Amino acid sequence: SWDVIEHVTNPLEFLRDSYDLLSKNGQAIIGTPTTTPVTRALLGEVYEKIVLYTAQHLWIFSEDSLRLMAEQAGFRKFEAKYFQKWDLTNLLSWLQYRKPMSIGSEDWNVKNSEKYEFVTKTLNEVYKSTLEENSLADYIVIYLQK
Repeated sequence: SWDVIEHVTNPLEFLRDSYDLLSKNGQAIIGTPTTTPVTRALLGEVYEKIVLYTAQHLWIFSEDSLRLMAEQAGFRKFEAKYFQKWDLTNLLSWLQYRKPMSIGSEDWNVKNSEKYEFVTKTLNEVYKSTLEENSLADYIVIYLQK
């Protein structure tokens, strides 16, 4: 389940339903945005109002809150892995414009990779892997076992 749990009215019920659908020793894999992205730390309310706490995102979870709900739903194993979906050019664009920039928007005049040509593939990989290794990435995937 990708990018669903943050949209449901009752995430604990969603996990319980997921649990019920699994066979013995079955596994659920659920991905969702996290509470800890660096962009949020740098932009605060601007980021929260535009991305996190919108009419679409009813919930934003930490690893601890997901673990607690998984335990309450009956799962016996919990593992979390962090993934940084958005690269360094995305962060720089947020810092420059104080809003998300996407292809097709009226403000988008060049691709971020062209705009920030000093951001190399290696620099992007180091940025993303550092956030993932330190549980600071913008996306978390939990692996639950019945």
